[in-house]
Amino acid sequence: MKHAPNFRAAIGSEAWWQQIARRGTPLIERLHNGYCRVTFYWRQPQDSAIQTVYIDCWSLTPHPVEAPTAMLHIPASDVWYWEVCLPETWQGSYFFIPVADGDGFPVHHQQRRAWWVNAIALFGEADPYNPLPSYTSGSHALSRLLLKTSVCSLASETRSAALADGPLRLAHWHSHCLDNQRRVWQLHCDADGAQTDLPLLIFLDGAIWAEQLPVVNWLREQTHAGLLPAARYVFIEALDSHTRADELTCNPTFWLAVLLELLPQLDWQGNITPLTLLNHRNTEALRAVAQANTPFPDEPLSAITTASCARGITLIGQSFGGLAACYAGLLFPDRVSRVISQSGSFWWQSPQGARLDHFAATSLAATGRARAGEVQFLLQAGRFESDMRCESQRMSAALSASGYTTHYQEFEGGHDWLCWREALLTALPQPYPAATRHQCEGVFHVDVQ
Repeated sequence: MKHAPNFRAAIGSEAWWQQIARRGTPLIERLHNGYCRVTFYWRQPQDSAIQTVYIDCWSLTPHPVEAPTAMLHIPASDVWYWEVCLPETWQGSYFFIPVADGDGFPVHHQQRRAWWVNAIALFGEADPYNPLPSYTSGSHALSRLLLKTSVCSLASETRSAALADGPLRLAHWHSHCLDNQRRVWQLHCDADGAQTDLPLLIFLDGAIWAEQLPVVNWLREQTHAGLLPAARYVFIEALDSHTRADELTCNPTFWLAVLLELLPQLDWQGNITPLTLLNHRNTEALRAVAQANTPFPDEPLSAITTASCARGITLIGQSFGGLAACYAGLLFPDRVSRVISQSGSFWWQSPQGARLDHFAATSLAATGRARAGEVQFLLQAGRFESDMRCESQRMSAALSASGYTTHYQEFEGGHDWLCWREALLTALPQPYPAATRHQCEGVFHVDVQ
């Protein structure tokens, strides 16, 4: 260990670990060049058969399927550690995967992804010496590394978590269209309580933003301070990873269920009323979409409406959710007015090989440039992302070339919920420039023929 903490106790002794616990991990040493030296520690339990301890720092360590990052072991001790230098603005998530003899990394590449997913489910764990609260994404807990102050403070999170009986209303949505059930949270932010017909913002992966990394109190504080306009918020839970990969890609049935089934039923008192608003025309349209077996219809589905279907909707999504939000903006330009897509999974393609950037060009023929200009897209990606960053640039270029008002931003960090929250809460209070369309650097050619 090149940079051991200056403790008087011997490394690995009980007194040493007590000092580690008091200081909290990871240990952070601020350097003079805008970077920090960060050292992570993991303590091996007595009589355990652990042979390797992997650490996964999202968008920092190499992709684990290619080359998982193993911590170093100090011989004749229970100390495992890993050291790295990071920009002093870094925010990100990490976790440990200790594995025993016989559970090692497969040699054959085709076996690695399944091994890694299984290892996370069985052995993944947060850092027990990290004083910041962990959060859950998927099947395992994640620890936080914050080298700068977050826009959304931990105090705001704590107050948000205490709002279960307050303005954040939980309902259970059983979807006839999707044949599943999930939680939906509703929030009404109105500084004076007198406004009606408020803008509607929909957060995908709603459990993250309502429970794990809650933004509810931050939204209320910013609204009451006049920094955010009064608005209604809906947080839609994603289910298991398989369902999420089906619904939050380019799935017209999912969005028809949201627009025609969920939103008309919300009464903003925390309830979902019985389904009564699907008229014959929309029922037939839903059936036709489900049977078409294609995510990219020949024209947008703007004609499918109900009297109670909301307009002027802002959609917010990350990764698959970022792809889904952009897709809905193109598919329903008369319902969606604003899309915030963070690290969208624009690499996705249909079984027929169709991609969303190509659909952006073809859908323009049906919507027309005047209609396209009514939908504003903000695409964000992390500077520590590789392929996802390039895909976001490519999608932004395609949208701009097709006449959509599009803005592209990059944030410090990677493919990570903590980074997305920081970038999102920074962007939400900022109005989009009305007359500016982003043009990516000339590294991509977009064929819009």
